[in-house]
Amino acid sequence: MAYPIKLRDGDFISTMAQAARLMTQRLPKARQEKPVWQHTAELTDAGAEKRQGNIALIKRNVRVLTANGDDLTDGSDPSRKMMRQIAGAFSEYEKTRLVAKLRAARERKRLAVGKCEGRKSWAEIKPELVHEAKRLRRRSPKGHQRSLRDVAAELAKLGFTNQRGAPFSASSIKSMVG
Repeated sequence: MAYPIKLRDGDFISTMAQAARLMTQRLPKARQEKPVWQHTAELTDAGAEKRQGNIALIKRNVRVLTANGDDLTDGSDPSRKMMRQIAGAFSEYEKTRLVAKLRAARERKRLAVGKCEGRKSWAEIKPELVHEAKRLRRRSPKGHQRSLRDVAAELAKLGFTNQRGAPFSASSIKSMVG
């Protein structure tokens, strides 16, 4: 027996594999109570994941219907299968194009600025803090060097604390002066 799954706005499923996982979690309840309702706007993703999701749903005799009534799990109509494959190919092409465009933009920013992703370092946030930490950690003419905890304590006396208002940890000082 096939269980129709009507799709509506609300829930967001990005791949057929996610739909299959969700359906298998909710299917026993659906048999007892009522059909499972999900969203299909993004169920046209291409690739192996979609095919695996379709296969998993078909094996469980689950039918996935779009809002306009198209059956996404119907494999008997060759033209419908061809249209799904064409839509999947366009989706895959668009995703590949977008990934390449974003990668090129990150590379351009890296060349221009030197850094593109990740958390800002203390040198970017408070360069005077890093300068002071390096000055305090510098070896004296006698060869003595302050410990990382001593540097953190001195910085706290000068008013440099972390986001929580506490003195910096030794590992934070090490990353600043290293």
